[in-house]
Amino acid sequence: NRQAYVAERVRSMNDSVVRDADRIHEAINKDLKIGFRYFHYSPATGNEKRYSKSGNQYIVSPYALLWNNGNYYLYAYDSEKQKFRYFRVDRMENIGNPLPYRRDGREAYQEKNITNQKAKVFDMFSGTEYTVRIRFRNELADAVVDHFGKDVGMFPYDDEHFLIQVPVEISPPFFAWIATFGRRVKILSPEPVVEKMRDFLQKSMDMYKEEG
Repeated sequence: NRQAYVAERVRSMNDSVVRDADRIHEAINKDLKIGFRYFHYSPATGNEKRYSKSGNQYIVSPYALLWNNGNYYLYAYDSEKQKFRYFRVDRMENIGNPLPYRRDGREAYQEKNITNQKAKVFDMFSGTEYTVRIRFRNELADAVVDHFGKDVGMFPYDDEHFLIQVPVEISPPFFAWIATFGRRVKILSPEPVVEKMRDFLQKSMDMYKEEG
């Protein structure tokens, strides 16, 4: 009963990720927590590893593994933050055997539909969730289905456009995805998301203005 979910295309994994995934699956099946160190790369240190939490161990309750853009992610409940988080498996180190502690967050996980979770989240960036109304040109129906799934509701707007209304966790990758389509896509509501989109585009434009 390995709870792995596929999202987009799969790339090859190295042996350490396969081994670590096995340990995570073991913890999930035994309803136990796991511990690990988590890192990012930093150009300031010559692309050396920079550890989160000052190198201290994360202890989380693992619930699922997901593929996204060729990367393997752990979906786990962080009791310290009291919320679910994503961790890239290839950036997790020192994953040992399952810890002798039962998982937290069981009720919260049961309330989530993990197969729909990917549609809300762009590139595994979590954020505040809004129900967003978006207008697309008709030729973008394939792109909408590719991301939100074949059951997404698409409603006629005019002869050239359709609307969708979907839950989205707002993040910079979401705005970048919208911007990819240029004038063929427009966020219509709610106003806080529209304003954040304006701010995202304005900051991008400001960066390319000639100085002086």
